Amino acid sequence: MHDAAPEPAHDTPDRAAEPEDDVPAGTGEPAVGGVRLAPGWHVASASLLVVILVLAGILVARHAGAGDAPAAAASPSASTRAPGTVSTGRLAPDRGTLRIAESGFTNITTPSGGPAVSWGVVLSNSSHRAVAAVLLKITYRDRDGGPVRVRKFFRTAKAAEIMPGSRAGVGGVAQLSNRVSATVRVSVDSVLWTVTSQRHALRASNLTTDWRDQGRQAEYWKHPTAAANRRGNLYLTFRVDSGFPTVLSYPAVTAIYRDGHGRIVGGAPLDTLGTDVLVPAGWSEQTVRMWYPPPAGAVEARTEVYLYSRRD
Repeated sequence: MHDAAPEPAHDTPDRAAEPEDDVPAGTGEPAVGGVRLAPGWHVASASLLVVILVLAGILVARHAGAGDAPAAAASPSASTRAPGTVSTGRLAPDRGTLRIAESGFTNITTPSGGPAVSWGVVLSNSSHRAVAAVLLKITYRDRDGGPVRVRKFFRTAKAAEIMPGSRAGVGGVAQLSNRVSATVRVSVDSVLWTVTSQRHALRASNLTTDWRDQGRQAEYWKHPTAAANRRGNLYLTFRVDSGFPTVLSYPAVTAIYRDGHGRIVGGAPLDTLGTDVLVPAGWSEQTVRMWYPPPAGAVEARTEVYLYSRRD
């Protein structure tokens, strides 16, 4: 989700003071060419001037009624850019919806040997006009339906911008407090809709995968002496096409993993491409390391990469 930029403030000039009419000093009639005009001339001239002004007013009124008002008559605070309107709720202003089109999960073991569950969803925005920003709620249950304890930040996920009429994926990995077989249910908690004329998108294509560092000791924040990572680390390299007019810093990436039948079996947490990564306008090539390996049943060739201009 690219929240619509706020409308720029327009300078509204103060109304110019009306110029005062020139009133000649004295009461005598003006002279032309040194000749004094006959008494009563100023009355006739004033009458003629009134007639001219009335006729001019009629012509202006007819012109205004026949077509659009001239640009100078527009409000000085008017903008030629379509304003962005924001709303919340299940329905977009054009009655479109955001729904979870696909979902899936798999219980996995982290490189450090701890229990975890990998999940992924694909969201669909049916609105034709509104960009959707969504907050997802993730619920974890054991086989008996009881709650599974996880840290608070594993219970929600965000997708900042889902373009009108498009699909986008979000994935995650939750570390479990004990070794249980957990089920995952993802639901839409809230949606922020923005109708705006500014729609810039990021797209990934030409994906290649590469396993590196097989057999090396896994670097893990909690277990620096973890066992060797036999599978290694998965790196994704892909082309990025950016519709943004400027360079993006800290864009976010997530991945959805599928099995041989096309079913979602997990996903990668939404994270920045890297603190030193800048995505220019146009196209570029990016490589990102997946901190959690995909589930064992995932087919690398079916991996889907989704990009967002920001993480939240």
